[in-house]
Amino acid sequence: MKSKLLPKGWELKKFGEIADFVNGRAFKPSEWDKQKKGLPIVRIQNLTNSKKPHNFFNSTTGSKYLLDKGDILISWSASLGIFRWNKGKALLNQHIFKVKIKKDIIDENYFFYVVQTKIDEMKLRVHGSTMKHITKGQFERIEIPLPPLPIQKQIGLILEKAERLKERRRKTNEETNKIIQNIFYEMFGEKDYRIIKLKYITEVITKGTTPTTYGYDYVVKGIPFLRVENINNGKINYSVGSKFIDIKTHDFLKRSQLRKNDILFTIAGAIGRSAVVNKNSPANINQAIAIIRLKKNINQEYLSNALTTTYIKKQINRMIVQVAQSNLSLTQVSNLSVPVPPIELQNKFAEQVEKIKSIKKYQQKSEQEINTLFDALMQKAFKGELVS
Repeated sequence: MKSKLLPKGWELKKFGEIADFVNGRAFKPSEWDKQKKGLPIVRIQNLTNSKKPHNFFNSTTGSKYLLDKGDILISWSASLGIFRWNKGKALLNQHIFKVKIKKDIIDENYFFYVVQTKIDEMKLRVHGSTMKHITKGQFERIEIPLPPLPIQKQIGLILEKAERLKERRRKTNEETNKIIQNIFYEMFGEKDYRIIKLKYITEVITKGTTPTTYGYDYVVKGIPFLRVENINNGKINYSVGSKFIDIKTHDFLKRSQLRKNDILFTIAGAIGRSAVVNKNSPANINQAIAIIRLKKNINQEYLSNALTTTYIKKQINRMIVQVAQSNLSLTQVSNLSVPVPPIELQNKFAEQVEKIKSIKKYQQKSEQEINTLFDALMQKAFKGELVS
C-alpha cells in the first residue's frame, strides 16, 4: 500500500507481509527440570531482566521452539517489546514471538528498529482482564513504512551505530556506580572495626503504610509517595512510576514523613536497596521501605553503603521470611549488625562519594541527551529524512 505521506519509492506493509511470527510453547511447571539440566526456557522476565533465573526443559520438543543467538523476539503479552536473544541455544516460552524475517523484503536491522516505533500503537490494541495482550491477528495488521531494501540497510546500520553509542554510555555509568563500592571495600573491607547493631546507632527505625488503608486516595500531582521502584543504585528517583498524595494525607502519615539525611532501606520485594534523602522537600513512603534515622556520630553515606555489602546481605538472607513475598520486619532491621569505623574515616568516604555523584550527574545528563538524539534519529529515519 502506498501512502501520499511517504517518500518516493516507499510503501506501507503489514507485519504479516514481511515476516512470520512463531509463538512459544506453554511449558508447564511440572515439565521444568529440577536439576536445571537441558535447555533454558526463555520467558518474558528473562528478556526484560537478564539477571532473572531460567527454568530448564530436558526433553524433546518441536524445532520451531528452538532459539539461537541473534534471534529476534517480540513479547506480546504483559510486557510488550522487541529483543535480540544474545545467548546460546534455548527454548521459547509462550507469549513471545520468534520472528522469521522475509529477507528479500526487509532488512533485519531495519525491522528491529522500526518495530520499536510501533510499541505505543501495540499498547493501544491490547486487551484482556487479567493479562493484557495483543492478538496475533491484530499484531500482523500493524503497518510500517518500508523503503527499498538498500535504503533499509543504510538506515539499519546508522541506527545500530547510534545504539552502540547509547550502550557504551550505559556501561560507563554502570562502571561509575561500581567505583563507590570499590572505594568502600578499600577503606573498610576486612578491617577489624567494632560491630554494632543498628538499634544502638539510630534515633528512629520506622516504615510507611498505604494511604488507602486509612481512607486516603492518591492524587494526580502533589507530594511524592515513594515505593521500592523509586530506590535503585544508591539513588532516589522521584519520577519512576510516581504516585502522589496531598498535603492532608502527608500530614496524617506523620510517622513516614521524610527528612533530609534519612536513609531509606527496602524491606519487601527487592530487599536491601539503600539511598540517602538528599533534599528537604516533602515526601512519604509505603510499607515496603524503612526509614533509618541515625544518631549524630554516624555518617549517613557510610551507613547507606554499608547496608548494601555482602556482610549485610548474608544477615538478611538468614532473616528473610517467605510469606506472599520476601520481607524484613523492623525488629529484624534494628538487629542488623554493622561495622562502625571512626567517624573521620566515615566522613572521608562521604567526601569521595560526593565527588563521584557530581560525575554521575554529568553522565546522566549526557545519557539523556544521547537518548533524545537517538529518538530524533529514529523519527527522521522512518520519515525518509535520514537517507535517500
